[in-house]
Amino acid sequence: MFVVLVLLLGVVIAYLVLKGALQTPRGRLVVLGRPLRSRLSKLAGRGFVLSPIQHPPIELEATSRIFQSLEFEFVAQGSQTSQIVTAILVHEPCCVIAQASWQQMPQSGQPRTNVMLLSTASERRGALVTGSTGFDFAGPLWQMDQVFPHASIDVLVERHEEARRSLEGRGVRFDPVGPSDAVDALAWHLSKSIASLLELTNEGLADYSMRRARNRYRQPVTIESKLDDPETTAWIAAMRAEAP
Repeated sequence: MFVVLVLLLGVVIAYLVLKGALQTPRGRLVVLGRPLRSRLSKLAGRGFVLSPIQHPPIELEATSRIFQSLEFEFVAQGSQTSQIVTAILVHEPCCVIAQASWQQMPQSGQPRTNVMLLSTASERRGALVTGSTGFDFAGPLWQMDQVFPHASIDVLVERHEEARRSLEGRGVRFDPVGPSDAVDALAWHLSKSIASLLELTNEGLADYSMRRARNRYRQPVTIESKLDDPETTAWIAAMRAEAP
């Protein structure tokens, strides 16, 4: 009992110290900014690699079956890191890649299995991403994000296809993709995402972490709501232009 009390006291003290540190710019820099840069650098060096696994998580297999019932074709499955197992599927008629990632130790409040739908545009110079987690982050203008908190997989697929049609009606060209190049497209997306975040200062990375923690899983973010924004207009114009 004494050991348990000591452990609980240690947790409380650690929480109070961490909470206090996050109230100051330097504390956020030390607790959030620098560690995030270190993790991103390690991911950049590792690349997108799936190691074979013998017993995939039941939740991930169930998610894959739902995608297959929606006419997605299974491509690959494996361990992406020591904590994350990933399944990749593709829907050829619409050129949409689905990535389902199961986390062994998700953060507080985060679902164990995350789903992302990806369509690359204009010879991989841009991307449309739809998911059930995330937030509207004003980052580099190469990616358009949609977020529908707690949405089912069929709803996410429908919303992604609606956004594609809307953007195609404005001249955006989406790249063809099939089972043979789906993994490569995801590797490109991961590399581009990490590189974009590493362009931020440590203070910017700390702010990104704080905003992500505050805004995750709350409000939907749709392409339709952003069509009149100058940034979205610029992205659409860039995707219509000829590749350099």
